[in-house]
Amino acid sequence: MHTVIKGTKTINEYKKKKEMMEMRATECFRKHQVACASWQDGSPIKAWYDGEGLFCVEYESGRWWQYNDKNEVRERTVNQVITSDITYKKRHGR
Repeated sequence: MHTVIKGTKTINEYKKKKEMMEMRATECFRKHQVACASWQDGSPIKAWYDGEGLFCVEYESGRWWQYNDKNEVRERTVNQVITSDITYKKRHGR
C-alpha cells in the first residue's frame, strides 16, 4: 500500500508512522467491510492525512473515504453532493 507521509525527521520515525498508517488503514477497511452488505471497492491502496488531519483511505476501485478518530467512516463531500455508502445505506434503510 502507498502511504503519504509528511513531517518525519528520521528514517525510524518514517517507518513507525508508515506501519501505524498501514495498520490503521487495515482496521478501517475491516470495519467498513462489515458495515456494508456487499463490499465492492477492493483492498486499500493508499492512505494519507488530509488538510483537516482526517485519516483517508483510497481503495482499488478509486473511491476513498475519510475516517474519524474511532476509525468510523465520515461523510465526505465532493462538490457538496457525494456521501459515503455507509451513510447512504443507513439513511435509506439498506
